[in-house]
Amino acid sequence: MNSKSLELALKKQRVMLESARLRSEFLDHLTAISPVFYATDHLYRGAVWLRQHPQVPIGLAMALIVAKPKRVITWTRRLIFGWQVWQKLNNNLRAGTLTKILR
Repeated sequence: MNSKSLELALKKQRVMLESARLRSEFLDHLTAISPVFYATDHLYRGAVWLRQHPQVPIGLAMALIVAKPKRVITWTRRLIFGWQVWQKLNNNLRAGTLTKILR
């Protein structure tokens, strides 16, 4: 082997060793955040199931309305209020006005 071929072979070996080390390090980091991915996948599968079976949440909502209409109205108002607050905060954060106020 000439020196150029030997140099390339050594460089290839170093690159492969570094790649193996980086893969191992990446897998170590993935194990730390894998519960987040598991939970996200679980929520996604639940959302897909709900989209495929819309009668379940509609039936539950109707049962609640029939059983406890006053409580449903109260919680609906709270949810609408919370949604409006969330929208205003989100819009202010996007516009940057809230960050100026908080400084």
